[in-house]
Amino acid sequence: MPFLAGLLGILLLWVIISFIFKNKIQKRSIHLKESFMKLAAYWFWTALVIIIGLTLFTGFKTYQIAQAFGTPLNRKIEEWLYVKTVDYGEFNIFDQSVEELFTLIDEEVDLPDPLFIYNEFDLEFDRSGQLTSFYAAVTGENEEGEFEWFLISDSSEPNQLTINTGKNSDREVLSDDMLLSPLFDTLDQLSLEEEIETWPTEEEFGIYYDGYRSWGTDDTGIYYLGNGGGPIRIELYDYEILGYTVSVYVSGKTEIITPNRYIDSSLNVLSEPIDLESEKPVLGYQVDDKSQEIYFVTEAIGYRLMVLDAATGSRWYGLEKTTDAGESWVTINPDPFDGRSGSSTGLKFLNDNLGFMAIARGDQATLFRSETGGETVSPVSFPDVQVPLTEDDTYNPFQFPDMPYEENGELYVTIGQGPNGDYNSGAKALYKSVDDGKTWTYVDEVGTEFGKD
Repeated sequence: MPFLAGLLGILLLWVIISFIFKNKIQKRSIHLKESFMKLAAYWFWTALVIIIGLTLFTGFKTYQIAQAFGTPLNRKIEEWLYVKTVDYGEFNIFDQSVEELFTLIDEEVDLPDPLFIYNEFDLEFDRSGQLTSFYAAVTGENEEGEFEWFLISDSSEPNQLTINTGKNSDREVLSDDMLLSPLFDTLDQLSLEEEIETWPTEEEFGIYYDGYRSWGTDDTGIYYLGNGGGPIRIELYDYEILGYTVSVYVSGKTEIITPNRYIDSSLNVLSEPIDLESEKPVLGYQVDDKSQEIYFVTEAIGYRLMVLDAATGSRWYGLEKTTDAGESWVTINPDPFDGRSGSSTGLKFLNDNLGFMAIARGDQATLFRSETGGETVSPVSFPDVQVPLTEDDTYNPFQFPDMPYEENGELYVTIGQGPNGDYNSGAKALYKSVDDGKTWTYVDEVGTEFGKD
């Protein structure tokens, strides 16, 4: 290129000199031969044609250099035509929404509506809610029917985003599975400031969205929204978990700390939206898939006998409590049966404080009572009932208490004979308490139809 520039300069100088001398020659033509006049004109036009040719050639080479990706000239042209910047100022993810951030971007580049995820959305922020990183690749069809893409990422300048734009001919990316709007809808139902309290010692967090996803049957970290309240856990055994999923994660630690994954149940989870009302905890007694006994006093408050260890047919238990409908459980008593092992035979709480639980070993069971919400327990004693064994001997066959129940402000409990009892066709002893189960009095012998859990 320097050689061409030098040659072009020499030829340009030749044209100028030829033009000057041509005028002088024309004035003195009467003194010069006609052949010299023709030679001068020939060299003038030759130099002019060469200059034009070199100019076109140099312009073409300049165009090629400009088209070469990564060259300084190319970058300048690309920035001028296809790169914009947006200043988001003091944007705070706790006080403002991601949708508001896209509104700022729309004011600069006129985004299509609706927008679709072309690659992924990934935003990171610190514990104060300030943005620390942003990446999103979105696409859509503009008013002219053209498909445009927008790559939005961090700028080298603080509080700015860089937007690269271009045309896209791949219509297949405009699938409802990749709609961007569910991201906005889901985040509108979350308080990110509260959600990150799941990780009180961490400082950097992120939001990830990649459209409609399948999680198979693994419900680890899955929370459902759409019930008008906060996120709730629902265990869906043997169902494929599908839905527009927004993940909130700890930056740089997704391999060791499971992200919280939020699915709006109103946006088609499974084959149909989940009825969150029907998935609320069942009040009263139930057994989970691990044969652990659970009792819900209210829709939020429940208790669970958690198996801590097992050996040779016996189990050791801990008592757990939930105050958020089973979303999380906290151990409130690591030994609710006072060192005893066996098999639990019942769990019941009449209110948030007064509860009963029982453990059996062989043909005998022991009933325990708590008036501190399970934090402390004590075994329950019953007056001994003797029935004839022979003409001279008596014994107490009633060794297997059921769960107490309430009638007219008083507590009742039946005590059965255990799996091998054969007294009087399996009769039970009925007891009554007027002091919330602290003491009991014998009432009568009753049939097997008595007793409530």
